[in-house]
This record gives sequence, structure tokens and C-alpha cells, in this order.
Amino acid sequence: MSKDRIVSQLFGRLSFAKKKKSPCCGKEEKEDKIGNLTANVQVCGVVIIMLAIFVPFQYLDDLVSAGALLLFSLTDW
Repeated sequence: MSKDRIVSQLFGRLSFAKKKKSPCCGKEEKEDKIGNLTANVQVCGVVIIMLAIFVPFQYLDDLVSAGALLLFSLTDW
């Protein structure tokens, strides 16, 4: 979605692990070739934490139940 510019480019940015030596035997580990969406995970994590802090659990419970009901009704066709 970030390639199509529907969401910000921040959500499509990949981060790669660098080569590093393991502390136990000094052997170098391989570099990560796939990449991780760390910025996306951090932004979504902050949003979820804010929801958990400021919204009472009863409302979140009802919202999750309504979302599951909507999902099952849409996929039942």
C-alpha cells in the first residue's frame, strides 16, 4: 500500500540486520536479506498502547466482538 501511496512511505520502509559477531564463539552471523517492517510495528504498537490506556476494556471487548461478527458475516457468503 505504501508503494501505491495509499499510506505513508514510512510503513513500507524495510530495515535490515547488520552482520555481527555472536558473543559466545566470535562467529559472524549472516546478514538479513529479507528485511523487517520495524517502523510499521512501532507505529501500530503505539496506537494499540494508547487505545489500551485511554479506552475502557468493556468498550474494547464490544468492539472486538462486533468486528469478529462483521468478519464472519462477510466471509460466510
